[in-house]
Amino acid sequence: MSRGIIGLFITLTIVWLAFSANKDTSTATKLPPPDHANTVVAASQLNEQWEKSFDKTGKYPERQDPSFHHSMYGSLLRIPEESDSYSAARQLVDKFAVRQLKINAQERKAKIERISNDADGRKRFADTLDTGFLKAGRDASFKVSGAKNTTLEMVYILINRPFVYQITNESKFLENAWNMGFKKVIFRSGYGYGSNAWTYDVPKEWAFN
Repeated sequence: MSRGIIGLFITLTIVWLAFSANKDTSTATKLPPPDHANTVVAASQLNEQWEKSFDKTGKYPERQDPSFHHSMYGSLLRIPEESDSYSAARQLVDKFAVRQLKINAQERKAKIERISNDADGRKRFADTLDTGFLKAGRDASFKVSGAKNTTLEMVYILINRPFVYQITNESKFLENAWNMGFKKVIFRSGYGYGSNAWTYDVPKEWAFN
């Protein structure tokens, strides 16, 4: 009989522990509902800052990151129709949407300027390729030339038509070069007289990634 009582006690203990664990888990994973009203208030304050600065002068508000504007715009879009704050959010969405397009254009222009002026970055890119091929046991050399180092030349005695086809069609070599701001890439076989060369120019209106 004592064994039966002990067994019953153990069973009840296991059931209680399982119930407690499930209860704790459900409590821990239950998230509070999103506070849409506070989102609208924060967005209104941010919108006011950008209206007083960027909308009038084209300059970002002091101590404001444009990525935060994009994040707040996304938060407004996620407020559902059934929310009491939906109407107020939609009034702000239109303002954020128009401004975000202008911010994106300005950020893209700044990025293109940074890349175009990064002559040292292109030199480092060529040096990294040179070292990488050398470590792989391939006697290839890379050098940059032209205004702001915008021409990249690869010289490798084993370069031929199949090699050039593979590197330009089956890898991201050219894409990476264009994204670094190179305007021309030259593949040259061998050294000196009698070598062949394949030249590629950056596509017009290349979209930097």
